[in-house]
Amino acid sequence: MVSIEEKRRLAMKRGHFRSVDLFSGCGGMTLGFHRAGFHCAAAVEIDDEARRTHTTNFSSLSTPDGYKAFKDIKTACPLDVVKHIRQPHEQPEDVIDLVIGGPPCQAFSRLGRARLWELGGEKYAHQNDDRATMYQYFLEYVARLRPLAFVMENVREIGKFVGRNVAEEIAVTAEDL
Repeated sequence: MVSIEEKRRLAMKRGHFRSVDLFSGCGGMTLGFHRAGFHCAAAVEIDDEARRTHTTNFSSLSTPDGYKAFKDIKTACPLDVVKHIRQPHEQPEDVIDLVIGGPPCQAFSRLGRARLWELGGEKYAHQNDDRATMYQYFLEYVARLRPLAFVMENVREIGKFVGRNVAEEIAVTAEDL
C-alpha cells in the first residue's frame, strides 16, 4: 500500500483523481466532482433506471482505464469494484482517490420517518428500516479502498436517530480510519 503522499503524487502524474460513487443515483454528485476534475471509475446504485442513467451520463467521461456500474452495495465487494482499473503492479487500495455518495436517508429524515411509521403501522418503524444501516457499507468502502478523502451526504436528522447520533458515529469511525 502506498502512502498518502505517494497516492497524491500518482494522481497528479496521471492527470486526474479517480472516484467511486456509492448510492450514486443518476449522478448528481458525480457530475459536480467531474466538473471539478475527478473521473468516476465506478458507481454503485441499486435502482436499475438510475444506474442506467449514471452509466449513460458518465461511462464516456470516466477514467481512461474504464468505468463500471454495480447494482447492490451489499454484494459488490469494494476490491472487485475497482478491479477493472488496476494495473498488475497496483494494490486495490492504491487506485481510488475519493469515495463519494449519499446513503439512503429515509429512516433519518422527518418525512421519511413519518412515511415509514404510516406504512409500518407503528411509531418508530424507522428504527427497523434496513436503509438506516447503509452508511456502514459506505464506511466499509472507505476502509478497504483507503481514499485520500471521502464525501458522504445525508440529512441533518442523522444526528438524532433513536437516541443515537449516527453522524457522530460516522465521524469517529472515519477518524479511526
